[in-house]
Parts: sequence; C-alpha cells; structure tokens
Amino acid sequence: MVENKTEFESIPTGTEKVLVVDDEERSVSIMKVILERLGYNVTDMTSSLKALELFKEDPSRYDLLLTDLIMPQLTGDKLVSEVLKIRPDIPVIITSGFTDSVVNDIFNQTSKRVFIPKPFQPRELAKTVRQVLDEAMSRKGGL
Repeated sequence: MVENKTEFESIPTGTEKVLVVDDEERSVSIMKVILERLGYNVTDMTSSLKALELFKEDPSRYDLLLTDLIMPQLTGDKLVSEVLKIRPDIPVIITSGFTDSVVNDIFNQTSKRVFIPKPFQPRELAKTVRQVLDEAMSRKGGL
C-alpha cells in the first residue's frame, strides 16, 4: 500500500517575527495561533493604520508582513506599498477571501508578493510563510 507522503511531511516552523494585519478579529486570531504554535513571534493588529504606525516605529523589528487585502481605511495593498517605501526588502504575504477580478486587479499592482486565498489550511499557511522567509534570506545571501 502506498502511503500519502503529505500526511507524514513535517509542518515547517520558524522563530522569525511576523506582523499579522487583518480587520477581522477572528482571522487575525487564527493566524496568530497557527504561527505561534509553529514558533513564530507574532504581532497581531486589526487596524492597518495602527499597524503602519507600529511598523514605522521599528521597521527592522519584523521579518515578514502578512496582511489581509480588503480592509477599511487603509487597504492591504496600500499598507504593503507604504511598508515597502520604508523597508523595500521585507517579505510580504497578502491574503483575502475575495477572489478573481477584485484580487487580480489589486494584486497585480503589488507585484512580486505572495497571495494566499482564504480560507486556507494551517499547513498551507505554514509552508507559504516558511517559503517566503527562506526566499528572502536566500536573496540576502543568508542561505
């Protein structure tokens, strides 16, 4: 009998600092719990404006920005744009429950960023976060 390899595949972990931004309390809580269980140090925010202010205080504090796309006041793509003006090398993952044209139009403007559609499985989030962080380290010459 052939065993399913993914069942036995370990979920990637890490210790990096992740800034998670989502206007939905439930979503941000779920992402925080998943990432913290995997060893990451998570700062969670439900206000993109407050998240931007926090980022401005200490841009080197974070290793990754994980943000929802559609949020009031400051949308995820605009948050990403502002963060990248401050720190162009920070890896970014954008997530959204919206699909198709809404996401494609906005996401195309934030090129070279990774997108995860909601809902996602914890394993998918874990793998994507690890992949994005590893690729960023590789670009910096850290691996």
